[in-house]
Amino acid sequence: MPITDYPRDEKTRWTHLERIRRHLGLVRCDRGQRQLLLEHLTSVARGAPRTDSLRRTAHTWLLEHHVVRPRRTTLRDLVATARETGLQQPFDALTRDLTEAQRSQLDSLLATVEPRVDVDGRPHD
Repeated sequence: MPITDYPRDEKTRWTHLERIRRHLGLVRCDRGQRQLLLEHLTSVARGAPRTDSLRRTAHTWLLEHHVVRPRRTTLRDLVATARETGLQQPFDALTRDLTEAQRSQLDSLLATVEPRVDVDGRPHD
């Protein structure tokens, strides 16, 4: 069939995509696959929480496990969740045994100070 005669309806397109997926031996990125990917990314994020690194890790994992890449926003959300979790776990471990006074002191060190501004919008010392 010439490419110009290829049906342009969505049903045919999805049917052919499904055939191609099966022919290549790929599986869909369903809920279970997304959970496995998230667990893997979270474990990687503990040592390398950079977004670019996690995105590359996700692509490698998907290829190795023959999983079709999920939508861009789904992948972005998985990477963001893994990064947050990966950063939170060491923070929790480091702060678990702090006293309330130490926690308060740490919070004050991490807080940002809003600069005061004059009426005309210039910073005030």
